[in-house]
Amino acid sequence: MNKFAFVLVGGICSGKSTFANKLEKTGDFFIVSKDKCIYESDMLCREHIFKSWEEVREEHINSLNGKNVILDETLRIGKLDKIKEKGYTIIAVLLEKDRTIREKRLLQRNALNKQYLLELSRIANIDFHLCSQEVRRNYWRDKHFRDSIPQKEQTQFDEILKKLYLLGSTFIKDEEPNPVCYNQIDYIINAEDIDVDNGVEISDIIKKCTSYHEYKKQWAKKIKFCIWDVGGVFYHYSLEKLSQWCSQKTIDYPKWESLKGTFSFNDYMLGIITFDELCVNICQYYSIPYLPEYNSQIKQCLEMGVGEVYSETEEAIKYLKKKGIVNCVLSNALPILADDGNYPELIDSEHRFYSFIFQRLKPDNDIYKMMQNKLNTPFENMIFIDDKKRNIDAAIELGIYSILYQQENIKDAIKKIFE
Repeated sequence: MNKFAFVLVGGICSGKSTFANKLEKTGDFFIVSKDKCIYESDMLCREHIFKSWEEVREEHINSLNGKNVILDETLRIGKLDKIKEKGYTIIAVLLEKDRTIREKRLLQRNALNKQYLLELSRIANIDFHLCSQEVRRNYWRDKHFRDSIPQKEQTQFDEILKKLYLLGSTFIKDEEPNPVCYNQIDYIINAEDIDVDNGVEISDIIKKCTSYHEYKKQWAKKIKFCIWDVGGVFYHYSLEKLSQWCSQKTIDYPKWESLKGTFSFNDYMLGIITFDELCVNICQYYSIPYLPEYNSQIKQCLEMGVGEVYSETEEAIKYLKKKGIVNCVLSNALPILADDGNYPELIDSEHRFYSFIFQRLKPDNDIYKMMQNKLNTPFENMIFIDDKKRNIDAAIELGIYSILYQQENIKDAIKKIFE
């Protein structure tokens, strides 16, 4: 008999908890949610058992044994793989996204949050509503504090506390997962097509579902932009020339050997320091007596690190252009190299976005949001290509369909989306 995993997709206050609770009552279902796992993690602290909420979630997923499961949490790459390996058919359930409805639900949630805190404050004789969330959680993790509550009110305290934990976030996040980012999903359905109140028959649900592949085909028609990383994607980049120069100029070779390749360019890529300041910092870091003439030598070394444009990337860009898709760049870039590498002729200047302009580095969520604001389009209308998995994972969590760059098959990976 097939086992089913219902992955609930929607932003804060989209009704996931309500839907999950109703679905749970209709059959043999088990809920795995972030809020529930945080609650269990904190309650374990009272028994001096210290597990993160991620570890608690992992244990729940590992221990699934025949039950249908409801994943009431943000989709996580890798977690669906484990569910799939256990033989589950995975159904993504799309919930309400209307901003007005979500804001109304948030007001109700915040009112309940305030009510619960006041009730807990009365029972424990502590003004919890005046404490930070971390201070409150320190109280609730403490067994001695729990035991200090009058025994006749402990049960009520525990019940209210659990409700407070399971309320969830008290602010709305706009970004939402995009099911097409997860090829482990088998089917996709809108929540309103599932009549939870009158009993759920999974066979009926399947009939109303759209297959993942059909859903992805429809989504592909909406793609407007392809966002490319630069170094390692447009061309090979190397700091070897700079490394050789530093080894020749240092007055403390053993120190240079121990620090080789560890200098951070982040402040320069963020636009916090100038190129002249960067050169001074490099010299100080590697015990090189600084001279102003070194600036041009360091610049030359950095420029020599830029390789030829990969023909595979160029072909993929031209393929996308024929599809009417605008190619863009989002790069953690050294300002002096921003227009090097021949890629500017492939990407229009208004579609090149750099860390030193936004003063953010990938995988910081803000840099993707700043780019989105410039393009004025939802994340679901983009695809993103990068050679670093951490940048890919950050983009996926925001709802951007992402491809981990591999030179030999990048065009095939892109074609697969459309064909």
